Amino acid sequence: MAARRLRQTVLDTLAPIGVNSVVIAGISNAYLNYMTTREEYSAQLYEGASTVHGPWQLAAVMQEFRRLAQTMVNDQPAPDGPSQVFSKGDPSPITVDLPAPFGKLLSDARALYTQGSVVDVTWQAGYPGNDPKTMSSYLYVERRNPDGTWDTVATDKDPELVFLWTWSQSPALTLLHTVDSSKAKAIWSIPANTPPGLYRIRHEGVYRTSAKKEPVPYTGVSRAFMVAGTASECS
Repeated sequence: MAARRLRQTVLDTLAPIGVNSVVIAGISNAYLNYMTTREEYSAQLYEGASTVHGPWQLAAVMQEFRRLAQTMVNDQPAPDGPSQVFSKGDPSPITVDLPAPFGKLLSDARALYTQGSVVDVTWQAGYPGNDPKTMSSYLYVERRNPDGTWDTVATDKDPELVFLWTWSQSPALTLLHTVDSSKAKAIWSIPANTPPGLYRIRHEGVYRTSAKKEPVPYTGVSRAFMVAGTASECS
């Protein structure tokens, strides 16, 4: 309906110079996001709630399209729009970690598990925001090969492997953008079809003890543990 009203506004303005059909083509879901009618905005369904510039966004766009169409009718150059000066604003504050033995095991895996069991491992961690791991992971479940190498069988993108991060919160540290006693926990629910063998869980993180220093990667690895039993089909 918003599109119909906008098109009709332009058509009504251009009709005196012989225009009888209007097609509006634009980039959707970009600067304007959704643009709905005043009535739909009031209902606040999906499109209304996503009309980010408010209930009169469509009316404002119709007004400016009418102005532009009128310049075509009068054979005039389009009026200058508002000057766009975008400021990046202040940089986001950098969150730092208080010094700690990053990667140290705080609670380790047991020696033996069976399919369907849950492995729980915790490490001393750095603030995850130091590296969002957009092309990698915070956690890796690895299975040992006969030659001693390790293959990754799950990462924290898999539903059976959960990454949890906690820290010792305090108002003072929050104001200082500082993290203390940060912990990374891996919870691996061993799938029923996991082959028996020797496994471990590896945590990859990054710590930063000063805003003036570059982040430093660290690694924490659990003990190797056995998954025993007969693998079965996952239900």
